[in-house]
Amino acid sequence: MLWLGVAVGIGVVLSVVGFLLRKPPANNHQIMDQQSPMEKAIEEALSEAARLLEAGQTWDAEQRMVSLVTQVSKEAGTTSREYALALFNQAMLFLWMDDNTRAIPLLRTACDIAEADESMTADLLTFQENLGVALSQNGVHSEAVELLQESLNRREKFFGRSHSGYACGLTACAEALTRAGKLDEAFPLIEEAIKVNRQAQNSSVIEDIALKAIILQAQNEEDIFPDWSDMPTSLHSNIPEVVHRMSRTHQPNVVLGLYQKLRPLYASSQPRDLQKLKEIDVAISNLARQVENHSARIAAFQRIFENIGEHHPESINTLLGMAMAYTDAGQISSADEAYESALRISNQAGSPASQSQVQRNYAIHLAETARIEAAEQMHQKAIGNARKSGNEELLGRTLCAYGIFLQHVGQTEGVVDLLEESLHALPKAHPDALSAESHLIALREGNNCQCSEANIDSYLDFLKKLVLERAPEGLVDQITYDEADLESPVSVSVTREPTDEESQQLFNAIQNSLTEIRMSSSRAFYTE
Repeated sequence: MLWLGVAVGIGVVLSVVGFLLRKPPANNHQIMDQQSPMEKAIEEALSEAARLLEAGQTWDAEQRMVSLVTQVSKEAGTTSREYALALFNQAMLFLWMDDNTRAIPLLRTACDIAEADESMTADLLTFQENLGVALSQNGVHSEAVELLQESLNRREKFFGRSHSGYACGLTACAEALTRAGKLDEAFPLIEEAIKVNRQAQNSSVIEDIALKAIILQAQNEEDIFPDWSDMPTSLHSNIPEVVHRMSRTHQPNVVLGLYQKLRPLYASSQPRDLQKLKEIDVAISNLARQVENHSARIAAFQRIFENIGEHHPESINTLLGMAMAYTDAGQISSADEAYESALRISNQAGSPASQSQVQRNYAIHLAETARIEAAEQMHQKAIGNARKSGNEELLGRTLCAYGIFLQHVGQTEGVVDLLEESLHALPKAHPDALSAESHLIALREGNNCQCSEANIDSYLDFLKKLVLERAPEGLVDQITYDEADLESPVSVSVTREPTDEESQQLFNAIQNSLTEIRMSSSRAFYTE
């Protein structure tokens, strides 16, 4: 038996999908409709992979790009521009999957190819920018800043200091410096980027303004939008969306403070944009949850509900979010009132789907607050209404929640059937499917579920199931996890000496499976 240490982790990695990830031009000298057949194939492959990823088919998406890169390497060679573009597009997929670890070496190779070909200068600048961003978001600050500063110098020579292409490099460098905590160095760069893009009337100036606000907020400045009154209305309306795109790659407490200062600017405008105010309050509630600022979270939900009223289509979800916020704050009676209000509104609407959704979440709350009999009755009502609704995903979620509830209170009879039906109803990549699968494995093996103990045995079994579907047939024997091993926590025993190709496929299978679990878990709203 052979053991292979794999340098991968199960922890959550912040998304790198942000406004700084830019595609290269199709050709330095040709417009899009003059792309070569191979360049079109590269673009089409990434589009297809993106569709597969959106559908939760992470392995299929990845294999689409692997196939493309292999094809391009054979037809164009591994020093060609086409090969560099194929690697770049494969890296883009990994970035969308929050997998910097595998994106970074691809971007490095693309940079090496472009650097050796003077005709690829524009491509090199794009490759370097994305590599720098990925390194920065992976915490490799010194290399990221050095690379982006080098790229900025190249941009100055290529574009000139008054061109938006130069401003793009300023923004990337400023953001990397911000993440590195070098705010004083970042500020003059973003100021220059704003100046250049304003003069060029480039729409990306809004991204620069948002980053400037983040820098000012991180410096604890009171006025983080000093030019607000001079901004065009079109910029005002788009600021919240841009900040939202940036929020996942900056400190949540900083972005929360930004939103809290942004909201009064919209609240005082005439006419009041209620939709924007709602979007800002939703963002505040999400960020406040991350940093456990219960009062800010509860206040945001209260404002949302006051804004939309109980007859709005989103009123029930708002009340459910408010109830969760009260629960996390330890205000159980207030949480009960929010759930009862949501239940009343759903009953008045007469929608089985809405009733089921509320009953499911209410049942979980009742169980968490030790009202077991009431929780069981509420779970059963939720399942009944889910069946009436004809919504398979909702049925899967209610069955999963009830099965886990019974398992937690020690009533295991019939739980296997509930969880199996749940898995049949849920999409494979759904976050509740992961919970159902892990609990089902634990139940079958007579183990405690991972919720009640600090172990990951059930998740490792689920990981092994995913890996076996993707690894070379008959190669994997066992998978173990050692949390004390920070460099290579996942180890795999194999049944034979793998070839180089099999080793690469196995590595990709493990990374992809971990990514799928991570993405699934990060999408979970209220599984348990």
